[in-house]
Amino acid sequence: AQYSMQKIMFKSLYNNAEYSKLAMRPLWREIFTNMNPFINIPTTTAAAQPPKLAHFSVHDTTIIQLMATLGDRVWNLTDWPPYASMMIIEIHEILHAHSSSDNDENVTNNFAFRLVYNGNVMTPLVNGCPNTVELCDIVVLKGLIDPLLEGPWECDSLSPSHDDDKSSCNTTIGTTIGGGVWSMVVLAIVSAAVGSFATITVLTKTKKSSTESSSSSSTPILYGSVQT
Repeated sequence: AQYSMQKIMFKSLYNNAEYSKLAMRPLWREIFTNMNPFINIPTTTAAAQPPKLAHFSVHDTTIIQLMATLGDRVWNLTDWPPYASMMIIEIHEILHAHSSSDNDENVTNNFAFRLVYNGNVMTPLVNGCPNTVELCDIVVLKGLIDPLLEGPWECDSLSPSHDDDKSSCNTTIGTTIGGGVWSMVVLAIVSAAVGSFATITVLTKTKKSSTESSSSSSTPILYGSVQT
């Protein structure tokens, strides 16, 4: 069981958490769709009045991968999320005119975020956030997540004015998928050939062994009859 957990956690953080970033992309998109209107970023997919509280029920592995996308220090390779774990992302509006705390000095605009996991503030562990404060500039969070929400494979999201980009995008995807299909075909042919050869070899050896066994077993019977 420990090996299985370590394998999942290692995969989630390996290669700058690329696996986690790909897996968590849809969830981060939904989170930011609800969040952007509150930080004065227009969006075409958000509802007219997005909820101020959004709750998602997920698996333990989802929490691991979601936190892995925020940096290699946020999640480690030893702790598995216990039952009923909770990860909270809070968005705070900073009123500079009425506050002069250390948190505010690290915020370049009017919004900051705080990351809390099972009651522990994890914000200082997020890549790009100060190590001594609980609130971090929202720009840091967007700098980590926005690149995950953009990709050349999203051809349909390109506007008509980007037809050249859309054509290039479709070509890239087609080439990738086509290469994957041919790889699977070649793999299937090779597997069938190897399997057939192995089957023939085993059957030949079995038949030969059976013949030799029949010859050797008839000799003692005949020999006994002669002796009698």
